[in-house]
Amino acid sequence: SENDHRHRIEHCILIDNESIEKMSRMNIYPSFHINHLYYYVDALEKQIIGASRADQMLPLKAAAENDLRFTLHADQPMFESDPLSLLHTAVNRSSRNGKIIGPQNKINVEQGLKALTINAAWQIKMENKIGSIKVGKYADFVILDKNPLTVETNKIREIKVIQTIVNGNTVYKNR
Repeated sequence: SENDHRHRIEHCILIDNESIEKMSRMNIYPSFHINHLYYYVDALEKQIIGASRADQMLPLKAAAENDLRFTLHADQPMFESDPLSLLHTAVNRSSRNGKIIGPQNKINVEQGLKALTINAAWQIKMENKIGSIKVGKYADFVILDKNPLTVETNKIREIKVIQTIVNGNTVYKNR
């Protein structure tokens, strides 16, 4: 409908829980630049925002608790657009050096997968075409070598894509 506004705020790195609650009341949806934590937490803690603020950054759990349809993203070309890396960081809250930051802001794997798929489609008003597998939608999906719902969470980043299918056509196959 014409009143179906899906306003989105990108990055949401230093957003606080009060703002998340306000976004929920206003129907504004966050898209979290989660791998900022993975790549930059050392510099953020030591030189830019301090340890206390770094511990509170990217409050995914607060977004989930406020029923916000949040997403995870990366800005290419600066950041590789690797959904499994984004999922890994969101679930583990670990930097590339293995440091855990803001563990109270962790989400579970299912929440992360929804953020990368159906929530992302919903935010751009494409949920009737993409974001899940259903008759009538584009057949866009990947086949993985391991199930992210059952693999140890600290191994998510190691999952390999075996095949990528876009609109029902194989566009990548790992041989």
